Amino acid sequence: MPSSGVERCYFRFSVNGELSDRVVLQLDHQATPILSAKLVDLFRCGFFTGTSILAKRGESIIFQALGKEPSKNTFIADVSHLKAQRGTVRFLVSEVREKRAFCSKDLQIMLIERPYHHKFTTVFAVIVEGIGVCDTTSYLNLRFHQVSIGETGIC
Repeated sequence: MPSSGVERCYFRFSVNGELSDRVVLQLDHQATPILSAKLVDLFRCGFFTGTSILAKRGESIIFQALGKEPSKNTFIADVSHLKAQRGTVRFLVSEVREKRAFCSKDLQIMLIERPYHHKFTTVFAVIVEGIGVCDTTSYLNLRFHQVSIGETGIC
């Protein structure tokens, strides 16, 4: 069941103190109710605001949640059968045990097509607006640019 009926969330990067355009995510509550509800909760409370990112040029962007709520670093996730492809969003799996995925709160945005060789993923959303913002941000030299998550919210 969708968390409060929310279908879309958004975030904006802060690059050297300037906010980017919005990146809007379409959630798939039907396929991944736990993962979708978790993102709504994290975006609603501003969990990622101020966190740094790790970018692989043209490949992916990761919101690094390390150090935030260390006692609650993982949660049990749905098993998703959605393909990890360009524009999809997933939580990173920290452990698989007894056919359950334990995810960290690190969030990954896929910017390239990936071969599908996994029995499951943790993909739960797709970017419907702002993929170009992610592409541009992934190519910034993080040694010379201060990049973090500047704002998150619900659409």
